[in-house]
Amino acid sequence: MKLPEELQFMQNSLLPQKRTSARMEGKVCVVSGATSGVGYQAAKALAKGGAHIVMVCRNAEKARKVQEELGSLYGTKTDFFIADFKELAQVSRAAKEIAQKYPKIHVLVNNAGVFNKRRRLTPDGNEEIFQVIHLSAFLMTKRLLPNLEAGSPSRVIDINSEGHRFGGLNIKDLVWAKRLYIGLRSYGAAKTAQLLTV
Repeated sequence: MKLPEELQFMQNSLLPQKRTSARMEGKVCVVSGATSGVGYQAAKALAKGGAHIVMVCRNAEKARKVQEELGSLYGTKTDFFIADFKELAQVSRAAKEIAQKYPKIHVLVNNAGVFNKRRRLTPDGNEEIFQVIHLSAFLMTKRLLPNLEAGSPSRVIDINSEGHRFGGLNIKDLVWAKRLYIGLRSYGAAKTAQLLTV
């Protein structure tokens, strides 16, 4: 039985993972949240393929450690820019610096994320999970779009999950001012918004 498109992720999650040995020499790959988790693994995989890694991180000390590790393991060029995705001005500044230094970008991996059990607002007045996962990634992509177009064929990869199934997206109350805050549903709202902007 063929599932409707919106449910095909259930079948797809059971398929074998695809692997590649494609080389990435000469390719500039920007990865946010690259010091741990999925972002770290993505940066390692791209570096193993020979890509020039540009990390966007909030912690310079952790970024330096990953930079040294990637250089030691794979001999690839690695650079990093500091930005906390809880502040849109920092994201905008980092994107501007990256755009100036790298006229051509070939891959952008939007991975930075956060999870809270309690409602928190950013200095910009947005709910924190929604801003870090969706709004800041959207802003980074928008600011780097000319560079991605210059590096065509290029790719934007938004790291998602099945978190959209938690629901929570209400465009009339994105800051959870009128509803009981539930962290998983806020996470679901951010992941749903991310999927809807692809």
